[in-house]
Amino acid sequence: MSVEISEKAVVGKNVELGDGVKIAPFAVIEDNVKISNGTTIGANAYIGSNTTIGKDCRIFNGASVGTIAQDLKYKDEDASLTIGDRAIIREFVTINKGTSANDGITKIGNDCALLAYCHVAHDCEVGDFFVASNNLAMAGHTIVGRNVICGGNVSVHQFVKIGDYSFMGAYSYATMDVVPYSLVGMSDGNTFIAGHNKVGLQRNGFSEDDVSAIKKMHRLLFRSGLSLEEAKAKIAEELPQNDVSKRMLDFIDKSQRGLLRTRI
Repeated sequence: MSVEISEKAVVGKNVELGDGVKIAPFAVIEDNVKISNGTTIGANAYIGSNTTIGKDCRIFNGASVGTIAQDLKYKDEDASLTIGDRAIIREFVTINKGTSANDGITKIGNDCALLAYCHVAHDCEVGDFFVASNNLAMAGHTIVGRNVICGGNVSVHQFVKIGDYSFMGAYSYATMDVVPYSLVGMSDGNTFIAGHNKVGLQRNGFSEDDVSAIKKMHRLLFRSGLSLEEAKAKIAEELPQNDVSKRMLDFIDKSQRGLLRTRI
């Protein structure tokens, strides 16, 4: 299978292109880029140096990925961006490379979709099956788990962590860590945990017992009046100790910004 490069595209030095790669007119590919089999690069897209893009990705018109960090501390140190397989990067998405604060790396997982005008900043780590609707604004050093969905116009504060299988509702703004399995809402300018992500959990094959256990964990954490340590003890004592509960307890133990809470 051949590579198709428009004569109007610009391709730098030490660029590796896999079978079936297509590069449209006026796309710019900087030096030291690797693009794997079956990936397409749209017109006017810009791929910065030291970017690795996986198989069967679609980078749409005007996207700009692998550019340097929007961080005044960045001093031209070595930095890179890695995008996994089957990513969909829609029009005018921007993704920055990392900085020395995170070994210079920004990572996007497999099977992710970033819709038009999304921004993923330096040093972010995004898990597999992430979907972001238009106008996501993700600040630096954010860590996103797998199977997370963000509605339109979501903003995420720097250093925030968003747990696996969570759903961020439109216009919500996460300034604190979001525990796994959460449904996050927005009302009167305030973002809060609205409950557990029941629909998302069902769609991802969680059993009724698991969904019930997750609902109970959220109730203990946010609606029981218990302290965080007391709620953790109850989860460990009253719920099956399996991957579902372990994911929650591990996330809480590693949280550094504190947990986003429910609405009072």
